[in-house]
Amino acid sequence: MDWKFWRNSKKSRKDHELLLLKEEVSQLTRKSNTVGEDLHRFENKLDGINQQLENNENAIQKSLRLEYKSFQEI
Repeated sequence: MDWKFWRNSKKSRKDHELLLLKEEVSQLTRKSNTVGEDLHRFENKLDGINQQLENNENAIQKSLRLEYKSFQEI
C-alpha cells in the first residue's frame, strides 16, 4: 500500500510540475508575442522617422541650391 501511495504522490508531483511548466511556457509565449508586436510597431515608427529625415534632407538640398543660385544672381 505504501508503494502505491508513494508512486501516486510522485506522479501527482510530476503532473503538478508539468502543469507549472506549461503555464510558464504559455506566459513566456504571450510575452514573446507582445515583444514581437512592440518591435514591429517600433520598426514602423523608425521607418516613418527615416522617411521624414530623407524628406528633410531633400528640402535642405533644394534650399541650399536656391540659396546658391540666388547668391550667384546677386
